[in-house]
Amino acid sequence: MRVLRKTSSHTSISLFLPICLNFFLINTIWTPTQGWYLEWARYVSEGLKPYSDFYLPFPPLFVWINQIFTLLPDPLLSERVFMTIAYSLLSLGLYKLLTRFFSPSISICASMICILVFQFSPTNTISGYYEFALLLASWGVYLAMSGHATSRFFGGLLL
Repeated sequence: MRVLRKTSSHTSISLFLPICLNFFLINTIWTPTQGWYLEWARYVSEGLKPYSDFYLPFPPLFVWINQIFTLLPDPLLSERVFMTIAYSLLSLGLYKLLTRFFSPSISICASMICILVFQFSPTNTISGYYEFALLLASWGVYLAMSGHATSRFFGGLLL
């Protein structure tokens, strides 16, 4: 019973701490690269093709997702909320994946350190894409290692 309560509290911490960090740290409130993806998404909305009509330094999935935000009244706020959710899911995915190999206490420490590194990194010039790719990879590996065929299928799909 005590281990279950500890695991659920660690799960809550891994989900909600990145939300607090993303909204309340001064270095993440005004990131200078926040709208880059929206600009590339606007190019795609105008009918331009990545790699042939404009330069894109990574695969286009994240830009296609950001294309949805250009349809909303405040795209910057929408992207900000989306990335906050992505950080939280990345933290939770790392925690869940690490609990397969380590104790819950070590797993929560490792996932929080990873999230802090992403939050405090001053050299993160293209913020968002790498975190989103790691989000898909961590959940993909976690699901691929599960015992259910459906979970393994979705894990492979995410990878």
